[in-house]
Amino acid sequence: MTFNYSNVYLNETSTISGHLEKEGNYGNYFDKSYKDYYMNEKSFEKAEVKLFSESIDILLKKLNKESKDINLLIGGDLSNQISVSSYGSLKYNIPFLGVYSACASFNEALIIMSNFLESKKIKNGICLTSSHTE
Repeated sequence: MTFNYSNVYLNETSTISGHLEKEGNYGNYFDKSYKDYYMNEKSFEKAEVKLFSESIDILLKKLNKESKDINLLIGGDLSNQISVSSYGSLKYNIPFLGVYSACASFNEALIIMSNFLESKKIKNGICLTSSHTE
């Protein structure tokens, strides 16, 4: 089955990485990078929640938008599946839809968001995923 979309596009991106990714071939494409995998947080999970929400902050700033301008947030993660994305999205007061597809979470989020946008059920949405390793 093939789906065709005529009114769906990516307006902007936001990416945060660890120092090894930043030093790699694609280092210039990251918006922000951390050398400390715990990012001054008390646990690895809290660090990933911080990464998730900072990515949203960076994206909103790039778009010159506030959370009230976003109609839907779809996200998933590889740390306890949707717990990080659930906690990372709490402060934004944006309706959240968690996706649970491991490595395919971002692709699933894009497909779902595309259907919402194409049907004009929403105007602006954010898709996120995270993978954080020690």
